[in-house]
Amino acid sequence: MGYRLAAGRPFSRSDAKPYAVLDIETDGLRGPLLYWTATCECPGEHFQDGTTADSLWAWIIKHESREHANRDHVWWAHNGGEYDFVYLFESMKVDAAAREAVIHPVMSGERMIGARITHAKHRIDIRDSFALMPASLASLAAQLSPELPKLDIGLARGVTFDPANAEHLAYARRDVEALLAVLQRFRAILSERFGGTLPSWSAAGTALRAWQQTDRKSVV
Repeated sequence: MGYRLAAGRPFSRSDAKPYAVLDIETDGLRGPLLYWTATCECPGEHFQDGTTADSLWAWIIKHESREHANRDHVWWAHNGGEYDFVYLFESMKVDAAAREAVIHPVMSGERMIGARITHAKHRIDIRDSFALMPASLASLAAQLSPELPKLDIGLARGVTFDPANAEHLAYARRDVEALLAVLQRFRAILSERFGGTLPSWSAAGTALRAWQQTDRKSVV
């Protein structure tokens, strides 16, 4: 059974974790996975890529392990609930069964906007940034990270992503760079304007948190 999240404090412990982002490229819409890339809000440069869902999930697990200096993250993908996470679920389920972990889909109405994977006292949140900021990545980047505009390699015109093409790899890397920058700046603006409020899983949940924080201040 999935979580249906209710509004609460301006943020929870998981909301305060640093961010990591991922993006998946496929052979056409809903076609086979061709390539993935990911990066995180960590000291230094942390980009990783690969060509299978298993390798992506293995990297997420490794990134969240005690071996990693920054093990706790909130993971985001833009429109992940409808697209990227679909490719991850089989790998997640196999791994969860092996480790006796539990996968909890997170729902907003009838739409899945992420999942929470729990194992012992540890958990991994993967969230859909489109549910938080319902606009195209190109539009969000233009507003919040104009120095990192979304690139165009012709996918909408029928071009197939090619992992051997340097221009295509730069396109994929820019997507995760831009998404991370957008999320960081949205978080900073929200916190500054609404008394430390941090983004929740969705736009509605975040707006309610911000309103509650503003209302609490007006009462005080």
